[in-house]
Order: sequence, then structure tokens, then C-alpha cells
Amino acid sequence: MELELLVAFERFPYPGLGPYQKAFCLLEVFRTPDGHIVAVATERMDNPGASVTNAAEKLWAQVARHLEGWGKLRCVERYVDGDGVRLDEVVIVDGRATWSPLFDAPSLEAALLTQSGQFDRVASY
Repeated sequence: MELELLVAFERFPYPGLGPYQKAFCLLEVFRTPDGHIVAVATERMDNPGASVTNAAEKLWAQVARHLEGWGKLRCVERYVDGDGVRLDEVVIVDGRATWSPLFDAPSLEAALLTQSGQFDRVASY
């Protein structure tokens, strides 16, 4: 599956956990061949605030507001560590986040593993 990169934000801002705390992440937004929008957030090592996981509800609410009207949105967190790259889909229900692997979309997962994170080397890691 080939994804169309619509936009990438090297430092996408989102609210932190405290009232004055700010945070940012790498955010890439793709369109799938069937027209769905997939937003992929990657934690930045120079993020001064809450992680994408700890502030998931705030991050994804900010992304949804920013991408309103773009189409059906899937939210994915991309983790990079010593074991490689992992993708988890984030679903917000009643204001609470849940995470799960992209079991229902193996071709989407393969495409994201190949095509996301292309701005990693540009970021200040």
C-alpha cells in the first residue's frame, strides 16, 4: 500500500499536563488509498513536556481540531527504541485513551513502518 504524505510537522505543539506546560512531537499526516487520514505522532527526545503517551488525550484532541474536515482520522503513536519501531493505534473513548497494535490493517502497518519517520534525521535528537 502506498500512502500519500499530506503534511509533516517537525514540532507539532500540544498541551502538556500542567496549565502552562507545552509539549511537541513529530506529526506526519498521510492519506490512504481509500481516502482515510492517518496521523502518526512520534515522541521527540527534545520534547520539554509530557510524552505523546502521557498526554494522549490532549495531543489527539489537538490533532483532531487541526485536521477537522480532512476525513476519517486514525491516530497512531510511533515508538522508536533499541528494539526497533513499533506502531500503536490510539482510540479516545469518553475522554480516555486506549492503545492497540494495528491488527486489523497489516498493509497499513507495513506502509507506515516504511514511510513514516522520514523526518527523524531532521529533528534535533
